[in-house]
Amino acid sequence: GIGLAAERSEREKIEEEVEFLVESVSAGTGVPCLAGQKVRIKWILNYEQLDNLGIGCEFVNLNEECIAEINALFVEQN
Repeated sequence: GIGLAAERSEREKIEEEVEFLVESVSAGTGVPCLAGQKVRIKWILNYEQLDNLGIGCEFVNLNEECIAEINALFVEQN
């Protein structure tokens, strides 16, 4: 899965179990393949002490290329 942050003003538009496509991914994240992939919102954290909402998502039908890129993030480099 993936953790995201959203502006508090977007709270009314965000619901659990809603699926959406990741539009773009910032350079340097190590997982550019996530752009265009589908995720599903599993939980929303609306904690007053934080500036933003926390959003927990799971990947939906993630392709093999992305799985390999994510796994490569956890492989120790020699």
